[in-house]
Amino acid sequence: MGIKVVLDADIFLNVKNREESYYESSKRVLDVVDDGRLHAVVSVVSIAELCAGYYSARDEAEGKR
Repeated sequence: MGIKVVLDADIFLNVKNREESYYESSKRVLDVVDDGRLHAVVSVVSIAELCAGYYSARDEAEGKR
């Protein structure tokens, strides 16, 4: 087994939102994980944060807020 890393929600958000200062490095980390060179762990809390943001944005787009 290779190196294990713990990914925070910010890594995903940096790529999704194309955060200027962090986009390239965050995308590189996700690409390395996708290639199987790193094994990533994401906490349930980070997944909940990402889901909450997704549903919140969807509700705003549908005019539910």
